[in-house]
Amino acid sequence: MALVEAKRTYTVGERFRALRIGRGLTMADAADLADISEATVQQLENGAANPINVRARTIVGLARAYRMSESEVLDLLFDRSPLHPEA
Repeated sequence: MALVEAKRTYTVGERFRALRIGRGLTMADAADLADISEATVQQLENGAANPINVRARTIVGLARAYRMSESEVLDLLFDRSPLHPEA
């Protein structure tokens, strides 16, 4: 009988962290580019930020910082993205 490898799921924070690191950004860099506080970046990556409470200007800023569309940011926030840390 063959063993089936369980597929790992990644948290929203892990996805944002992987995206930031993949873009070669520090938390401070990402915050500056997104025009948000470094604490907000940290909260997103640590899972402390409730996605439903993320402001529209934060979504626009994250899209700018991570060079992606606002729709892609929303997909990440609401766990609808295939992006994972190895991507």
